[in-house]
Amino acid sequence: MDVIKQCGIDFLIMSEPEALAISKSTSFENVATFLKSNLPQTFAIVTMGDKGAVVLYNGEKIMTQSVGTVNVIDSTGAGDAFAAGFIDGFLIALFENLFKSSDVTQEGDNNYDNAFLRGIKEGLKRGCAVGTANVMTVGASKPSTRSLIEHCFDAQT
Repeated sequence: MDVIKQCGIDFLIMSEPEALAISKSTSFENVATFLKSNLPQTFAIVTMGDKGAVVLYNGEKIMTQSVGTVNVIDSTGAGDAFAAGFIDGFLIALFENLFKSSDVTQEGDNNYDNAFLRGIKEGLKRGCAVGTANVMTVGASKPSTRSLIEHCFDAQT
């Protein structure tokens, strides 16, 4: 944990079991308390299996994303698939929102902050869609089809 603190990371993506292990806890509420004490300025994204994912910041749950009904075939690679979808969605939404106007925005500017949060929300949605599509196919080495990912995106609640 000391290395993570020293790096000043913006995002930490982990599964619920990983979050419980890092915090040496058995309850998700204790995870939030641990993250507030140790990584208050980090957006902690926690995947929750068929319950979707949550984003914690400064110990508070700031966003959630549920998934549709899932027929799990193989969960191999689901976390990596989620992370790839999150990064894709985050970056696309961030840049779309930052450059809508001709004004250059900077960190701390409301336009920047709003674009950043919209990026996180879109990242959460895309991450859940790609992770869901991943568990509906066999093996992590065969990518999910675009149509399956789009179906999972549309099925989110």
